[in-house]
Amino acid sequence: MENLKTFYRKGTIDPPARYLLLVIFAVGAVCPLAGCDSGLRTYPVTGTVHFEDGQPLAGGMIIFQSSDGQVQARSGVSRDGTFRLGTEEPGDGAVEGQHRVVVRALWQGPETPPKHPVHSKYRSPATSDLQYEVTRKGPNKFDIVIDRPERRK
Repeated sequence: MENLKTFYRKGTIDPPARYLLLVIFAVGAVCPLAGCDSGLRTYPVTGTVHFEDGQPLAGGMIIFQSSDGQVQARSGVSRDGTFRLGTEEPGDGAVEGQHRVVVRALWQGPETPPKHPVHSKYRSPATSDLQYEVTRKGPNKFDIVIDRPERRK
């Protein structure tokens, strides 16, 4: 280390080496911060999504958005209609409190509509009438019943 100071004082460290040292220092200072968790406490949330007749939503996406709109937990919906929510990583759960729920059907592509479409009101937290509360004590296992889309006349 003493040799490095001596070289730096004498001006023998060329500018690219100075920048390299600066980058190494910056990376060393920032790396420990990058791995910090956000501090969100999440609680396991599982459940099923199905239509009124009991048929499961076979594939899709479910999103629980906190009432303040700041945090979302999401999951794919399996073919049997089951899901396990994740906020920061798959399956870690959702934050405590009230949530608006969004449900979207699985699209195969622009020309292939979903096999089991859902009512359009579930596409947005602003229009969805689905609300559930996640608690610390649990069990946070929800049976979510959704409507089919309105029939066109």
